[in-house]
Amino acid sequence: MPATNEPSDNKAAVVGARSLQAHGSVSNKQLAHDQDHKIERAVAPVTTLADKADPLPHYVMASACGIGAWVAHAMHGNPRSAAIAGACAVGYAYAGMLIGEGRTKMGYDIGTLASVGITAATGRRAWEKGDQWATALASLGAISTVGNAAKAYQERTGHPHNLNL
Repeated sequence: MPATNEPSDNKAAVVGARSLQAHGSVSNKQLAHDQDHKIERAVAPVTTLADKADPLPHYVMASACGIGAWVAHAMHGNPRSAAIAGACAVGYAYAGMLIGEGRTKMGYDIGTLASVGITAATGRRAWEKGDQWATALASLGAISTVGNAAKAYQERTGHPHNLNL
């Protein structure tokens, strides 16, 4: 069987490549390239969907965080959580505006920060208490983190390439 530079998807080939690496036949650079290629293939649908839907998801997240801020303040009496959710709502709205204006690099950076912020702020409460609002915002924030971080990376490197739909 001729050797190719294409990454293999089966476990035996990966084990074989690592075995060859141990004997000096495959470099660390080649293994890193193969892993990067797999990650890019996995993230490409996310970036493609973001290209089709943006900036709408940012406005949806701004609304969800705004509602979450109201729930935290009015129903739970927690002004700290309300302020954090409100700040994330403003961040998402601003990111959506920037993306809509074509300033995508800064828009996705701010969206990533807002996503990490809302996930960090609500994740612990969701995990420990199972609060519905915290669970919803933490889940949406985690999904948004993946999408925004992937698009921010794509804006800087050009990878992963979007799928042709």
